[in-house]
Amino acid sequence: MRASLLVLVSLFAAACGQPQSYKLVDVPYCQVPEGQARNGFAERVRWLYNAGDSSGEGPVAGEWPSLGIGADDSITSREMVLAVVSCLDVKSSGTNGGKELTASKVPEVCQGQQTLYHGTLKATDDATAKERGFAGVLKFPEVPLTCPVGTLARTTSADIKPLAK
Repeated sequence: MRASLLVLVSLFAAACGQPQSYKLVDVPYCQVPEGQARNGFAERVRWLYNAGDSSGEGPVAGEWPSLGIGADDSITSREMVLAVVSCLDVKSSGTNGGKELTASKVPEVCQGQQTLYHGTLKATDDATAKERGFAGVLKFPEVPLTCPVGTLARTTSADIKPLAK
């Protein structure tokens, strides 16, 4: 009896234990007319994030409506420490600055670094995200960016593709 109860509990935990994902929305990008060459932001900007079990660093390029954070701009944590920095040079320091990022410290990851945003993003409920398999959304903050070609646009929950199962 005890063994069958343990098996039942284990099966239930496995079925319900899928990690929930939270989608990053309001991601800025330069929207260009169909068929026109894509172009990124005029500014040299990088992001760093730390979300408990995952962290990373990369460019805020603006060519596509994605940053490349986590799996398709999603993470499994309800909170994410995020920093957005401008740089004199787009080259990274070669380390994962996200690992050193905390709520009180932004590590130096590029030459001439200036912090444009540093804070903790918290997940919120979003009906569209839930319909598409996500537990909620995290909203990318407003940062000063310009598009030399095209117009500044931001992703919304309507852009979310269903989560692969």
